[in-house]
Order: sequence, then structure tokens, then C-alpha cells
Amino acid sequence: MQYKSWRVITGTVTVTATLTGAGSCDLSVPITASAILEIVPEMRLDPELSLLAWDPAGSTVYSVPHTVTGGSEDRRLAWSTANTSLASTNQAGLVTVTGSVLGSSLVTAHLSRHSHCDATARVVTLPATQLSLDPDRQEFEVGTLLRVPLSLSSALGQISHCHALPLRPAQSDPAFTGGVPPSAVTQSCASVSVDTDKVAHSKLTVTWSYVTEAGDTLTLADSKYIASYTPLVPVKPASGETVVALDTERELTWTGGPGAWPLQPSGHFARVSIGDQGLVTATRSGQGAGGEYTWRIRCLAVGETKVTLTVGNSASKTLPRPVEVSSEVRVHCARPHTVSLSPQIAGPGTPGLPPCPLQARQGRLAAQAYLDLKILVTLKDESDRVIDSVAGVKVNWDISDQKLGQVKIPDTVMQDEVSAYQILKVVGKTGNVDITASIARNGGLLGSSSNSDVAKIVLVDDAILQPASLSLFELETGKAASSQGSGYFTVIQETKDIISGSFNAPMSEVRISPVATGAATLSLVDLCLSARKEAKIDVNPVNVTPSQAH
Repeated sequence: MQYKSWRVITGTVTVTATLTGAGSCDLSVPITASAILEIVPEMRLDPELSLLAWDPAGSTVYSVPHTVTGGSEDRRLAWSTANTSLASTNQAGLVTVTGSVLGSSLVTAHLSRHSHCDATARVVTLPATQLSLDPDRQEFEVGTLLRVPLSLSSALGQISHCHALPLRPAQSDPAFTGGVPPSAVTQSCASVSVDTDKVAHSKLTVTWSYVTEAGDTLTLADSKYIASYTPLVPVKPASGETVVALDTERELTWTGGPGAWPLQPSGHFARVSIGDQGLVTATRSGQGAGGEYTWRIRCLAVGETKVTLTVGNSASKTLPRPVEVSSEVRVHCARPHTVSLSPQIAGPGTPGLPPCPLQARQGRLAAQAYLDLKILVTLKDESDRVIDSVAGVKVNWDISDQKLGQVKIPDTVMQDEVSAYQILKVVGKTGNVDITASIARNGGLLGSSSNSDVAKIVLVDDAILQPASLSLFELETGKAASSQGSGYFTVIQETKDIISGSFNAPMSEVRISPVATGAATLSLVDLCLSARKEAKIDVNPVNVTPSQAH
């Protein structure tokens, strides 16, 4: 007697059969038998089909891992292959296939305790008919690795493993390097890795040849263009953030990003988007030869927004999936709130001097009466942020003694790539002068709604020593008075075996003591100011005592 069972859910079930009789003969005591039926999920092998490229002349060996789904949870498996001349397997399901053998083999995994519960897969070696490079992108950043998927086709479909073949990648530009990694990538039988340390483009070609069953050499090949680029980053400002005064302009500059595609350079683009167009306008200033992109922005109202640059190429037949990269600069449009001045006074050029004393940079500062004075101007907004772009901002200038000098531009400031500044045009006269800069704050003009700063300057000539020459007896001490200069000096002697000199700051004089007879020169060097001419004194000690002279 046979019974059929239908699987409903997985698990175990007890099946009981009872025989009560046969035909018209009934049993006084029924006969009963039971068995436990284990219902398990259907077993499957993954992958079910592996197509491998036949390599008749090579020593290619493929390793194809298989996994089992279904069966009992505590399954113990036995693995086997039908065509052992082509394929063999270990008990972990890793099938080793000889690439030089043409044919196929079944791979079987069954439960050790229940051989009727099994799953099969097939491995096939067959001739490849086409090689294709299938990059998801052809542009990549310098310093990163580009992986270009490679596929082989056959009469039965796509080859599943081919990274073990002797594939030959080549580049038209030797700056690009790489090879075929020893593992496949998702949905392709192999990949080509490419890297470079320079911005360039190259033609990547991959070839593979084998001898067909007819004895002919078949070469499969494909080529794709690739290009590298540096990251798209802002260079002006390099921080990616800028504060711009209301109603003024500045340039934003980026560098990097994908360059023009060599097969269709007209498809290259660079475009800017503005988060809040009510705050900022942007006009393109041009593209530099070094791949720079510059836009000039203007602040229309107080607030904050982002200016984003996107660079890339339009899709084309040779570049179906172009890369677009973006970089943003945060723009704060603000009103100036405070102003501060910092005179830039030319210091000494003599190496090895002691530093200019701190007290010389406090209070009224000494500056050369014959050099125009550059004064750095710093404007900050209400949040105490330095405003980067201030050209055209209204700044009122006042000079306490206009006989000593005038500012170059009386109503505003000048600005270069580094800073905002004003120039005091001097006339060569010495004396005290105060330079005052004032700005109007929001809500009024000067008065209580203004802010100002003063640079207090004393214009001086180069230091001089009087007398310019001095004769001393050997045991006598001499003096030379100093004037002009910053007042902070050091003494330099050409020879120390004839005289000894030192500067007495409170008395503004140089004290000189002979050491031996002869001729020597002593220089008074300013520690804080450059000089057109050093202050010097010639000293001539003689070997005659004062008593002998009388």
C-alpha cells in the first residue's frame, strides 16, 4: 500500500498507518505503524550555472565557490562532480575547473543521511566570443582607484569568471598604471584597476587571444577612454567661507573637477547656483588656463547663503555616464561694524639682530618720514567676523597734520588679494601725525552711530650720530649723541680689539671705550626701522695719556 504526502510547511510530522483488515477479512486487533517525516526546504545550489572561458593553450584554473540553500538545518553534505577530468570539488563546495578542457560537468551536493535530498549545478567551459569593457564611470579623481568592469560573452551567455585568464591591459598614456585584480567584481567576470598621480586622459585597451578548435587565432579586444581630475575645491577663499560687505563685490575661484572630455570638449560645463538669489548675484569672470573657474559675486542684502559650483561633461556616445562634482562657498553678506588700523612699518634688513622691543610697538609708532606708509585696514561685522571684501566701503580719513602727508584715497580703502589697506603719502618731513579712519554704522552717519580707530605715528629720519668722528686717548671714554630713528638701537663694531661701544637708551648716546690704539668704525643699527644709511662714527684711539698731553 502506498501513501502520498504533500509538503505544506517545513518541520517534522509523525505519520501513522493503521491496518484494520483486508477485503472482507477484518482484523480483531488492528496493526499500527508510525514514522517521522522530516519536511525540509527545497535544496538549491548557487550559482546554478557557471560559464567559464575555454583557454586551450593556457594553464588557467578556475575556482568557483558554491553555496547550498534549503535542506535540514543540521545538514551534512556530500559533494561530487560528474566529469572529474574537467572539475573537482572539495567538501566546502569549492569547485576547481581546468580551463584548458572543453566541456561541462554537473556538481551535486546531497544530504549525507538522505542521498535523495540533493541539489545540482553545472559548470561549463566554452569558447568566448566577445570582450567588452563596461565602466560605470570613466572619469576618476587623482589618487583614487578606478575599477573598470570587464565582461566576456559566449554562445550560452555571459562568462561568469575570467579574471584568471591572461588578459592584457594597455594604456596610451604611461602615466596611467594598473592591472587585473585576482578576483571578480559584481556582475562582471573581471575588472581592470587603473590609477594615476597626474591629470590626464588615456585610452585603455584590453586584449585576449586564444586558438580556436579550427586552429585559428582569435583575438578579443575592447577600448575605452578614461580621464583623471583633481578634487574641485575653492581657492579664493580657500576656507570655503567669506564675509562680503553689503553693496561690494569679490571673486570666488575654484580649481579642479573633471576637465573637458577629449572626444567631445564642447560638452564641458561649469555652472553656479545660488541658494538665495535675493542676497547675491554672480557673474562669470572666466576660466583660467590652469583649470580655474571664477565668478564675481555682489552682495545685495544682509544675510547668508551658499554659492555652489558644479563641473562636468554632457553625456555622449563615448562618455555615457559622465561625472559631475560640486563644491560650495558659504557667503555672509554683512554691514561693517568696526574698523581697526595696523601700520606696516619697514623693519631692518640686517640678519641676526635682536628683535624690535615690544614697547616700541605700543603707543606712538616710529615710521620713516621718507617712505610712504601702508596701513592695513580691518573691517568686522556685528558678529566680529573679518570682512574679506571691502573695496568701495565708505571710510572717512582724517590726518592731524596734513603738512606731513595725505592718504592716497580719501573716501574708501584699497584692496589686493591679501588685505585691505590705505597709503599715507609722506612728504619727507618729520613730526607727529595721527591717521583716523571712521565708518558709519547701521542707523546713522558718524556721531554715536560711527566707529573709528587711530594710528599714532611719529615720522623720523634715519638715525644719526654726532660727532661723526672721535679721537680718544687710550684710557679715555667718549660719547656720541644719537637722534632720529626709532630710539631702539644696537651697536655693531667692525673690530672689537680696538674699541668697545654700547648704547645708553635713557641718554640717547653711544659710549665708547678704547681697548688699543688704531682706527675703528662703530655703527648704530635701528632695531625697528629700515634705513637708507646707517649711523656711523669713526674712532681713533691714540697711545697718549691726558697727563702727557698737558
